[in-house]
Amino acid sequence: MISTTEDFMVGPELHHEVAEGIPGARLVGIPTGHLPFAERPEAWLGLITDFLDHLER
Repeated sequence: MISTTEDFMVGPELHHEVAEGIPGARLVGIPTGHLPFAERPEAWLGLITDFLDHLER
């Protein structure tokens, strides 16, 4: 799960709460607001790519 650490719409504390409710979830933070794919596309894509690469193993 990706936590947008500078998100004022949905704060990181809610991200942590959701991740804690998902067995085996991994929470990673990205210093951005609510739209990481628009605000930090390279960082967001890197996290998504790492996640998908891990699924293929």
